[in-house]
Amino acid sequence: MIHRLTHLLLLVALLGGWELACRLVPLPELVLPRPGRVAAVLAEELAGGRLLRHMAVTAGRW
Repeated sequence: MIHRLTHLLLLVALLGGWELACRLVPLPELVLPRPGRVAAVLAEELAGGRLLRHMAVTAGRW
């Protein structure tokens, strides 16, 4: 149970640091996108089926 809590806190800290870096460092979103934007695009690609199709093509190359 403690290990799961530790992992969850680490994930929250990493995402929080990433978000903070996005707000403090003046880089374009193309270079350093915010975690919420990455999650939104991931959800869109999964819902549209494009991501799974591309992953299947990549997996077929191995």
